[in-house]
Amino acid sequence: MGNVGFGREGHLACDSRSGHREYGIPSLDARCFAGTHRRTIANVGVVVQLPLLLLQLFTGYRYFRSVSGASDGRAILYALTLVAYPAVFHFNGGLGDFRMDLSQAYGYGAFLAALLLARKKESIWEWVAVGVIVAIVSLFRATTPVYVVIVTCFALLLDLRERGMRASVVGYLVMGITVAALAGWFFIGNYDFLHYYYAVWNTDANARLPLLEAIRHIHLLSKHIGLYLLSALLLSVLAGIIDHMRYRSRSVFRLNWVALIGGLVPITYLVLSGAGLNPFVSMVSVPGLIVFMLQPIDSDAAAIPMRYTRFVPLAIAL
Repeated sequence: MGNVGFGREGHLACDSRSGHREYGIPSLDARCFAGTHRRTIANVGVVVQLPLLLLQLFTGYRYFRSVSGASDGRAILYALTLVAYPAVFHFNGGLGDFRMDLSQAYGYGAFLAALLLARKKESIWEWVAVGVIVAIVSLFRATTPVYVVIVTCFALLLDLRERGMRASVVGYLVMGITVAALAGWFFIGNYDFLHYYYAVWNTDANARLPLLEAIRHIHLLSKHIGLYLLSALLLSVLAGIIDHMRYRSRSVFRLNWVALIGGLVPITYLVLSGAGLNPFVSMVSVPGLIVFMLQPIDSDAAAIPMRYTRFVPLAIAL
């Protein structure tokens, strides 16, 4: 077992059996606890990431049950989809591999679900919860705030347009204050190291691949979701839009823009920045896209007849 302590940059660190000093939360992997035993490594990966998995499951269920108006069974099935897509079970990059990519995806997905819920609820505590989730996932991976800020600004603009300044700003301020109080110290204290790691040293971030090559990130993203699940999700989008257009006027036809943008922001950034073709970094886009495809229409839990969407749970389960 390695010795666990604090490194020179202030990160948690451990001495692995190879004699190297490993820094940051990701370094507290099985090398600190189990040497080279693969089974123990996988078990540690599952245990460490389990709280984020449960957080994603809980926030996903609350969103689909409270906002989308789904039944308990449907909400549970949809929430399970957010934590059990094919990439989770891959030996390389999955739950047992203990990479930060899956942890980031779970945390970022929990943020999106909590944000979608907070925007529909008249409770300050919902916004505090969003802030706590953002702080947690930001400490797991320091690139997450980039995506969070873009999505939050987009959601705020939508709310300002639909609800006005007074009804919109307070919640977002509470969220921001919560994040700053819980995670601001980390980014202030480690700014130089984080800047060096992500902006100077990181070869993938500075790869500057041509667009035609960087677009392969989209293919890697599709592999995380898997062909069969992706097909079922596309059917869900089609069924949801058809049902909505049949039973409501087109004047109130509103896409679930926040979920869609939440899914598109990470993958769009990877492609346009020409990031290196790390096969796992696009995983963070998965939860937002799944939420959108399961609930493509922005809804306030107002029930509409489900002529086609009633078959979606069966397609997802299969």
